[in-house]
Amino acid sequence: MKRNLKSKKINTLITEFLKISKSRKPMTFRDLWRKAVGAKINAATISVKFKDGTLLINTVDNKVKSNISSTKSEILEKIQRLNSNIKQIIIS
Repeated sequence: MKRNLKSKKINTLITEFLKISKSRKPMTFRDLWRKAVGAKINAATISVKFKDGTLLINTVDNKVKSNISSTKSEILEKIQRLNSNIKQIIIS
């Protein structure tokens, strides 16, 4: 495999980097939650907060709480693929 030895000017590299980084929207914890559990459970979730490595989930629907509790480990795995800073989930 041949290396590309063409060099670019630093201002060109910075400009390219800024264009790419501006196009990426930061993901909120609510976005992470929605991607992991889907729209239906997300709609039944009142709040999603993050504190000290813990994702705090608040819902008043007992069926949703039960569903989240029974699939908690799978949900956590999905979320950790997107954000490794989340170590646990607490449902209230």
